Formats: sequence, C-alpha cells, structure tokens
Amino acid sequence: MKIEDKELYSCKEVGEYLGTTAMAVGRMRNEVCNEDDVVGKQIKKSGLQKICDHLSFEMDLIESGQPNLVEVRVIAKPCKSPRHLFALDIERGVACAVLIPARDKDRLNKPNTRLIVDRQSLTANYKYEWNRKIQQLAQSKSA
Repeated sequence: MKIEDKELYSCKEVGEYLGTTAMAVGRMRNEVCNEDDVVGKQIKKSGLQKICDHLSFEMDLIESGQPNLVEVRVIAKPCKSPRHLFALDIERGVACAVLIPARDKDRLNKPNTRLIVDRQSLTANYKYEWNRKIQQLAQSKSA
C-alpha cells in the first residue's frame, strides 16, 4: 500500500500504511516527534519521516541481534519494587524504570550512579534492563 502525498496524516492512515494500529503510531509519534512535526493530532511529513526512520533503526537492531546499550543515571526516587530502580536515560532525557536483579538493588540504587543498560524497544515503548551479562558486554566493547 502506498500513502498519498499530502501535508498532514492521521495516525490511522499511517497505521494502515505501516501495517500497525493507530494507537501504536500515536505512541511512536509522541516518542520521536517534536512540536514542529505535529499539528494537533495530525502528523506532518517530517514527523512521518521520523517515524519511518525510527522503525528502520529498530529493525536494524533486531536483525543484528545486538543489544541497544545506553547509559542511564540513577535518580533519587523511591521505588518499592525490589526488582526496579528509577533512572534518567541520558540520551533521551526521560526518567525510566530499570529492571535489575533484586540482590543488586542495594548496591546500585545510589543517586548519580551511572549504569549501562539494554534498552529494548517495541514500537517506541521502551523497557530497560541491567544485569551482569550486559555489564560484561559493555566492558568488553569499551576495551
């Protein structure tokens, strides 16, 4: 299916073009587009290009089989879950919950601690995970 060339697109039109739902397109729009790329809930051509580029980047990561390693900084926000801590994704500038082993929470949950985590994306719905294997992989790549 081809998408017609016009100035503004709805999430439903883009979803039909990409083979996904309008809600998934809306999430991606909120994640990758800024104010200049949208008019109300309509997506401009520049926003459509950013969404397509983001999907292309995600597919490249999936095909390569490598984790998407990013740096986060732990923030002082209490979390009752023994399996999560709150951090700031430095690249995106957004607070996130990082999944960690429960036995490491006391050691890692100190404000301003920098961690290398695996950021997994499923149509711009990001999940962050830290474990010892990811830490070893990050150290081997930096060496």
